[in-house]
Amino acid sequence: MGGMGGWRAAGSVAVWAAATALSAGLVWLGLQPVLRTAVPDRVEVESGAALRDAGDGAAAPPTPSPPVPTGTTPSPATPTAAGTATTAVPRPSASPTTEPPVVRTSAPPATVDGWTLVSERDGSTSYLRQFEVPGGTATIRMTPGRVHLVSATPNPGYTMDTLQGQPDRLVVRFWTSSRIHTVDAIWWNDRPYAEVSDNA
Repeated sequence: MGGMGGWRAAGSVAVWAAATALSAGLVWLGLQPVLRTAVPDRVEVESGAALRDAGDGAAAPPTPSPPVPTGTTPSPATPTAAGTATTAVPRPSASPTTEPPVVRTSAPPATVDGWTLVSERDGSTSYLRQFEVPGGTATIRMTPGRVHLVSATPNPGYTMDTLQGQPDRLVVRFWTSSRIHTVDAIWWNDRPYAEVSDNA
């Protein structure tokens, strides 16, 4: 009878131990999800595809724009051989070279026997001469075959008149009751010719 009681006690202990182990295992299995969430050292590594998907959804940070200068930027310093910095000086702009004005000296007009050669607008040449006599002043112009009176001014006390019977001859007279001063101009031998006379 004493041996039977020992076996019963041992069997109860074994059953209790088995039940305890079984209940501990069930508890362990039930706590697995909770432990995975609660333990901070357990980190699940996501796949590369999941990381790329997450990266595509995030907005890219804006690119900062460079600051706008508010003043004039000084010229950069250029190092010299001695190690000191020299500020670059802007080169002055080249001014256009101004040539000195050309001074044209007009040659004295050509003369023929006291007559001055004058170029006309049509390209022809005429002869001009001023005559001063005691009775007044007369200016005469000649072209080939023709004589023209430009101007005539008698001196005080004199009277002036002209005589022109043909185009190539002109006579200018300055006279008083006692004296006559005559300028006789004629186109003769393809050149101008004139005679001055004084008659009492």
